[in-house]
Amino acid sequence: MSWLIFGCSRSLTKTPRKLTAQSCLPPSPLVASPRHTLAQLRATQKDAYDFSEPQLDGLGYQLLQMKRVKDAIEILKLNVEMFPQGFNTYDSLGEAYMENGDKQLAIQNYKKCLELNHKNTGAIEKLKKLEAPP
Repeated sequence: MSWLIFGCSRSLTKTPRKLTAQSCLPPSPLVASPRHTLAQLRATQKDAYDFSEPQLDGLGYQLLQMKRVKDAIEILKLNVEMFPQGFNTYDSLGEAYMENGDKQLAIQNYKKCLELNHKNTGAIEKLKKLEAPP
């Protein structure tokens, strides 16, 4: 549908942009967290970005790759809050907690993942490692 019908400056069928670390990272860590920036984007540009479960998951992993583990955890916690029935949200958050050295929180999230999907072999293996005696 075109802007002529609805008075919009862009097509209503335009695909929302993917979330990237660049779109959610503040110019300075002192300005705001990625979670805060993401909340602002959702409030002001909800239709411009894709805020789906896989997009938030991907953003969390981008932050992990950038060694911004605490920021990744915040984004992945938001993903769990927005999509509490998504087993993968807990799997990803468990991985981020594991990366951060938070063994108990990692275990808790892998267990929740397995409650939602008992066939997740990756979570099963990681949970075995986490719960194994030293």
